[in-house]
Amino acid sequence: MGDRKEREASGLPADDLDEELNRIRDAFLEEMSAAKQAAQEQPEGEPPAGAQEAPPIQAELEYWPESAPPAQKHKVRGSAVALAVIVILVALVGAADFVIGVPSFASVLQAEQFVKDKKLHSALDAYYDASQNASAAAARRTVLGQARLYRDMGYVENAQSLIQQYYTTDDLEKFPNRALGELAQELDAVTDTISAVEEVFSEYSDLEDGDLPYAELIGKIDALSGQTDASYDKAILEYYKYMLASMTEQEGAVRIGFLQAIEKQNPGYSWLYLPAMASEYLLEKDYDKVLDVCGRMREINVEDASPYGTEASVYRLQKQYDKALDTAEKGIALDDTSSEPYRQKAIVLLLQGDQEGALENAQSAYDLALNYATSYTLALCYLVNDNQDGYDEVVSTLEYYGVEMGQKVLDYQAGKLTVEDIFLSGEGDIA
Repeated sequence: MGDRKEREASGLPADDLDEELNRIRDAFLEEMSAAKQAAQEQPEGEPPAGAQEAPPIQAELEYWPESAPPAQKHKVRGSAVALAVIVILVALVGAADFVIGVPSFASVLQAEQFVKDKKLHSALDAYYDASQNASAAAARRTVLGQARLYRDMGYVENAQSLIQQYYTTDDLEKFPNRALGELAQELDAVTDTISAVEEVFSEYSDLEDGDLPYAELIGKIDALSGQTDASYDKAILEYYKYMLASMTEQEGAVRIGFLQAIEKQNPGYSWLYLPAMASEYLLEKDYDKVLDVCGRMREINVEDASPYGTEASVYRLQKQYDKALDTAEKGIALDDTSSEPYRQKAIVLLLQGDQEGALENAQSAYDLALNYATSYTLALCYLVNDNQDGYDEVVSTLEYYGVEMGQKVLDYQAGKLTVEDIFLSGEGDIA
């Protein structure tokens, strides 16, 4: 097969080489499996159909004195097959990758297959299993695959830290396969962009969100995009424009326009623009587009439960309570560590009058994720259940983090709003 570095230097892209090697490996393993099955079906004493003289190394390994017991002869043949597999695998993945050990390498292969199947959470778990072997964790194939997965799921800092843990800038520049170096540069551009924009915003830190000079800040963000002495990520710049538009309460069409600009600049940042799009369309009450976005999110990661929570909110706002419950429960069954399906189920149960069930699910959401929505929903459920102690505990937790209780919860407590007012009218939510 030749030296891997020579083939990379000859112009064959590294990703194409990996695909070719994987294809050859799979074909070899299929042939081995077929040969083994044929040998098992062959009557004893008869040579397999089309059998040829064994290669020298195999013939030597299979040689035994005539007096050798059949079991020993079979055992040595098995060793010859195992050695052949090892030789092929070393040729395919390179000695540096193979020394990570068969179980760890199998986890890497499984992770790569999960990525192809759009099962991104399972892929994360498989990469974690592989990383328990220090050699496997440091293998370039593992680092590249895991870092790409982190990036595609929005864990930019995790991806960056992973690469920096094993490789220096000099290491990356020396790789014949530049994929890892290019990924590192891409991640650096993201963090550099964040730092640059936050420095711009820091000049206005004494202003409330609504008092920020929208046009002036948009101009400064655009100026960063035009700089020639720095490489800033234009998709991230568009996201900051979206954030600024949200903070200064610009029209929904303006905010959605920035999200569409993110997608145009970098479709791979779906983790950044799709959830925000779903929220914006939900505020606009464009339910068909919300459901379309949820479908797109599921196509990217079939194990992502968050779209089910968003979809459940659509059915709840349409007063299709049974459908909303069924959708929320599908999300919980898919991933019981995702908080939003539990929270949406709690809201539907509140609207249906199941106060205890609502409290139970709101508590589950709160335990999984501490944020405004889960805190306010749990506080409301405590009030509905006349549980003052529970409500006070939520208030205490919020105060610890310097956060006040939500106004809608306070208005319910004062008798100014009903559960239906909060979850079926206006924005249709509590936070």
